[in-house]
Amino acid sequence: MKWAAVTGLFLGWISWPAVATGTLVAFAGAALFVTVRQVAVPGCRRAVLAMAPFMAAGALAAILVVR
Repeated sequence: MKWAAVTGLFLGWISWPAVATGTLVAFAGAALFVTVRQVAVPGCRRAVLAMAPFMAAGALAAILVVR
């Protein structure tokens, strides 16, 4: 939760489109990862997924795209 606040604050400092882009890329990346993992390992339904790596990737993508 702390990482989400810091990432959102930093992207908000840049611009609102950066926040939207970072959020969209983070959730799309996590959804893609979970989908691929479900297909590859069918018995892995209740596994916990850390969102921090996806938020970091989304923030980096937003910084590179928006700036």
